[in-house]
Amino acid sequence: MVVRAIYRDGNLHLLDNVNLQEGEEVNLQILPKMKSIQDLVSDLLVSAKSNAALADEDELFEQLDDALKGKQPLSEIVIKDRDEGR
Repeated sequence: MVVRAIYRDGNLHLLDNVNLQEGEEVNLQILPKMKSIQDLVSDLLVSAKSNAALADEDELFEQLDDALKGKQPLSEIVIKDRDEGR
């Protein structure tokens, strides 16, 4: 489960609802938001085709363009998230 949170005054404040029992212990992995965006783009590139195909830069850009067709630009998603306090 991925849950968004904001760190304020020494505490993490969850931005998403979680389905946990009162007192339930959890493990957290904290990734700065920028790292999450980098991972998303990286995952998109790797899943586009085999790693061998990624060696050719022109092919890489073509695969990235195909994968992003019809989707909102990443820059607009980041700006929207910032405006919404995410």
